Amino acid sequence: MEMKVIEPAETLADIVLSMNDHMEELAADGEWEKISDLLVKRNAMLREIADDEKAPVLKATDRSTERIRKLAQKAHGDVGQQLAQLHRGKEATDSYLAHA
Repeated sequence: MEMKVIEPAETLADIVLSMNDHMEELAADGEWEKISDLLVKRNAMLREIADDEKAPVLKATDRSTERIRKLAQKAHGDVGQQLAQLHRGKEATDSYLAHA
């Protein structure tokens, strides 16, 4: 007779930690709107985690949020650079057309 291994149910803390990982992946892909939606859900879940599990989950969440914030800053800088390039291209085009 085979013995079945019963997997323990995923805790709320496990779900939050998994959400952190998923949000970091989304940030790396520039999926900011999806992250915004998940942040609301994740933060609500954080309030519901049992006190004895809360400290390590909050610490991991803080680290994850900081990594996401850094990716957001980088994306913001990248967009700023792209806009500056577009503006320079427009200026060059305008100058060319003005002297043509």
